[in-house]
Amino acid sequence: MGSLPESEKSTRRRSNRRSIAGILAVAAVIAALLVSGTQSSAATSSKTFNASCSGADPGTAKLLKTIGSGSLATPVTVKADAPPFVEPGQTGVGFSLSLSFSLDTKTVDTVAAISPKVKVSKVNAPLAVTGPTSTKSITGTLPDQNLTLAKGKPFNAAFPPIKGTLNDIGSGGLIKVSTQELFFTITLGSGPIKEPLNFKCSTGATVLSLPVKVAGSPNIVQPIMIETKQGQPTTVDVLGKYVTNGKTKDGVEQKVDPSTLKILEGDATIVDGKVVATGPAAGKSAEVTFQVCAGTINISEADPGKTEVQEIRLFFDPNNQALKRELGSRFAFNQKSGDQVVWSVNRHPVAPNPPKDEVVEPGKNSWWQLHVNDYVLFNPHIYPSAADMQAGLESIPTIGAGGVKVTQGEIVSNGRKNVPEGVTLKGGMQYMPYTVEFSGKLANKAHDQIVVAQLYSFLPIEIKNSLLGLLDKLGGDDGGDGEGTPKTPIPDGLTAKEYVDQLSAEAARKGANGDIVGQIETIKLMIKVIGENLMDFIDIGEITSLLNDVFQSTPEVVTVTQGEDPAPEEKQELCSQGVVTLTSVATVSPETTVPPGPPPTVGGAQLKPTG
Repeated sequence: MGSLPESEKSTRRRSNRRSIAGILAVAAVIAALLVSGTQSSAATSSKTFNASCSGADPGTAKLLKTIGSGSLATPVTVKADAPPFVEPGQTGVGFSLSLSFSLDTKTVDTVAAISPKVKVSKVNAPLAVTGPTSTKSITGTLPDQNLTLAKGKPFNAAFPPIKGTLNDIGSGGLIKVSTQELFFTITLGSGPIKEPLNFKCSTGATVLSLPVKVAGSPNIVQPIMIETKQGQPTTVDVLGKYVTNGKTKDGVEQKVDPSTLKILEGDATIVDGKVVATGPAAGKSAEVTFQVCAGTINISEADPGKTEVQEIRLFFDPNNQALKRELGSRFAFNQKSGDQVVWSVNRHPVAPNPPKDEVVEPGKNSWWQLHVNDYVLFNPHIYPSAADMQAGLESIPTIGAGGVKVTQGEIVSNGRKNVPEGVTLKGGMQYMPYTVEFSGKLANKAHDQIVVAQLYSFLPIEIKNSLLGLLDKLGGDDGGDGEGTPKTPIPDGLTAKEYVDQLSAEAARKGANGDIVGQIETIKLMIKVIGENLMDFIDIGEITSLLNDVFQSTPEVVTVTQGEDPAPEEKQELCSQGVVTLTSVATVSPETTVPPGPPPTVGGAQLKPTG
């Protein structure tokens, strides 16, 4: 073939450049539409902003320069179906966006002559979410789009609604969803460009501004779109044109306070109650966030709090008082134990309280060893009086004098048929309830439960606790006590469990016959056999039940009335926020003129919250 004349070559190069530029503009429009994605669900609004697209790799960037420009400016329109505002505490707030673009016949003819088919793929459209919501980002995804341009026909395209959700709305402010950059790839079906082209578009636009406001806050019409010129001061009367009084849930109108109008973000000032901003660069958009209020509203009355009431239950089995008997309890509250023991025996002869944290030196007797006979052999069990219980509790430093009021109830037992639902008492076991109402500085507050710091009983409770601790190991030292003492022999024909049952019955008989010393010795032997043969008691629940039957039950504490801390009166500022978007008018090429008429739907799109 002969070479073309230089004039024809030049004409063809210009035509190719226009064609390539048109194709790239199509892709930029599509991509910008993909990223425009977020408002929230009951009123339809429309917003237009500009996107600037350039090459994302050296090859694409070089191509753009060869056609006379390093970037492409693309107008983008977003229609959102979203609520005008949301209230604090809402979650799962949905929204949808309808996106569309068009190309006129002249542009379509130019592009179709080179490549009637254009593929858009690998769209990456991250959206940043700011403001009072737990959703921090949203990713817009779209299937690959294969677009066909028919010569002589305008091209109209619309994407299915893009849907998203905002969760855990905060107490007030403005939720903004914005797009900074968009990445995508286009491939031409024919023509001189064979390699895929990679683009990025800078938008810097807020595609959703969703006020979070309490009912009664000012109503602000959104979006507020203002056309201006580069460098031109622009005055926006937001109070006069876009802001109206709000109403509370009971219909009371709250008047806007003009003096509260202020700028939160953006290059603008307040002059004579109006927003004044300077127009951005030609073809660009700029945003100004403002706030206006209507006073305050009472959202919560003062709460004086609620006083906590707890119940202490002291247990006693009158059928086994020679063996199972509580002698006294030391209580604790908020990690501090009382200085005074609450006794369940007559204190005669009077002896000092047991030390809280006694360390017994080798060869010396403990307090318990010195005074055990005074309290065990010669003192029958009695329930302490309400005054004794109150004195013991007030001796706790974290309660103090006047911190509680104690009243004594009636004995609870199976025989009296007054056992509360959910409580189980075995045999003749009973308990005395003591109602403890916090008072003074501790009234009208929530508290942790009172606990038992130490229980003094006929059989020292420490032995029971030690045995229960061994259950995790399921067995002791097979060689005895570790100091050469042989393991207790089990009678022929009996298992360890059967032997323990036999010893338990024997101890009960000796106690019934008044043989207290024999009963104690039998109990000691039974405990020793249990400790040496835990492996034979595979049922841990059975062992625990047996130990609970042998030893005195620890006092229980239950909460009767849960206290509540006082709360002051709460007021909510009735403020709303809005966004003014200023777009400087740019000259639009005839190739990108948008014709009227509804566009057809193509492809599919979806937004997925990621934060």
